[in-house]
Formats: sequence, structure tokens, C-alpha cells
Amino acid sequence: MRARIAVFVLSALLLGACGPDEPLTHIELVERADAICTEAFARVREIGADLPEPDAASVERWADALGRTIPILEGMTDDLRSLDPPPPDVEGFGALLAAHDRALRALEEVRTAAEEGDADGMSRPSEDATLAWADADHVASRLGLEGCQLFGGG
Repeated sequence: MRARIAVFVLSALLLGACGPDEPLTHIELVERADAICTEAFARVREIGADLPEPDAASVERWADALGRTIPILEGMTDDLRSLDPPPPDVEGFGALLAAHDRALRALEEVRTAAEEGDADGMSRPSEDATLAWADADHVASRLGLEGCQLFGGG
């Protein structure tokens, strides 16, 4: 009899654990997203702190820095993507992730140009990445995500 009760209780716990997760509240979303972004952006700023303007002499340093930075930003975006925003924030949060994705694609192009020693080729995708991060900052600001603003917060 005890074994049946134990199996029943265990089954109930497992079924409860498998149920649908509730979306985060707005406050929970802000706290978690800001923590994710603040940590990642601090690491990125540390990597880029002493980078000179891109030119033929610095492309190798840029390629190295981007090789270390992009995985941090990808991890940050993946961690953000795993959050379940509340219904009123779903559209805005999706726009934030889309802007991050655009910025990451552009940064990959910058890194490719740097790896190829093409300082001039870094210019256009750098501008694209900057515009995408500015879009992300705007959306983050509207959502109240101060830590997720690369240029304006964090």
C-alpha cells in the first residue's frame, strides 16, 4: 500500500513538473533579462576597452576581439530567448531578439572582413551592427530593460 502511495505521489509530482510553465511577470522579465544582459555587456566592454579604430594594422586584433565577443552575445541572446515574457511583452521582446539577431549577423560580417585583413570591408557591416544595437536599445528602453541597452544603459 505504501508503495502505491509513493508511486501515486511521485507520479503527481512528475506530471505537475511537466505542465506548462507560466509566463514571467513583467517585473521578473526585467530582473532576469537585465541580469543576463548586464553580465554579458560587461564582458564585451572589457574585451573592447582598448581596441583602436579599425585599420590595416589593427584588423587582427579586431578579428580576435570579435571572436571572443560574438559567442558572449550569442549566449546572451540564447539566454534571453529562453525567457517566457508575459503576453503584453511578447511582441516587444520578440523585436528585441530580432534586433540582436540582426546585430549578430552584421558582427559576423565584420569578423569575416577582419579575418581577411579587409579594414575597409569592416565599415558597412559595423554600421549595420550599430544600427541594429540602437534598435535593440530603443526596444529595451520601451520594455524597461535598462541592463539590456548596449549604448544607453547596462
